Amino acid sequence: MRLIHFFMNSWSLAVLIAGGITAAIFGRQFLRLLKYKKVGPQITPRGSEKKAAVYALTRGLLPREKESTRRHYWVYGAGVVYHSGIFSSFFWLASQVFSLSLPQTIRFLLAVVITVGGIAGLGLLGRRVFSRWLRNLSYPDDFAANLLVDFFLAGAVVSILERAAVPMFQAISILLILYLPLGKIRHCFLFFPSRVIFGRYFGQRGILPPLRGTREETR
Repeated sequence: MRLIHFFMNSWSLAVLIAGGITAAIFGRQFLRLLKYKKVGPQITPRGSEKKAAVYALTRGLLPREKESTRRHYWVYGAGVVYHSGIFSSFFWLASQVFSLSLPQTIRFLLAVVITVGGIAGLGLLGRRVFSRWLRNLSYPDDFAANLLVDFFLAGAVVSILERAAVPMFQAISILLILYLPLGKIRHCFLFFPSRVIFGRYFGQRGILPPLRGTREETR
């Protein structure tokens, strides 16, 4: 037991070090975002950048506000479930790194949410694999990122059910954390700044937020 405890502490330290490296890289990327400047011809502002940015981060995220998600509600729902499983897995990881004792009920709920999230992730991966149109649009990173996250979720569930598997889960977590700023998964950090930039850009032109009742419905 002492040996297992030693390795668990060692892996926890490694997770924290990996997190520090990733945070430093994300910090550098954030500083680059702060230097973002508008390009193109200067125009007279026609709308509110602030209101558009708020829209982009709130109502603009709803599936009915975008044509792509209005046509694929189940894909949107699967994405929400998938990300719920990911956030739950990171919560479980944090509890292990900082040696937090969770009630059995919470552990069970986490296992359920993560398992369902993993199934949703595999479904999205299968859609990308079997859809010729999506395959043609995909890069190797699209598949690698999904598989790595799926292994992360699987490791979380196994470690919840079997405490001896916690070091294995933390090892997978280190790989995922270090991969975060390198591949498409970095959207977890860039998502919010990019939505603000998107909102401000189109808000200045009076395109966002759209007036209620004027949005064209695509069927």
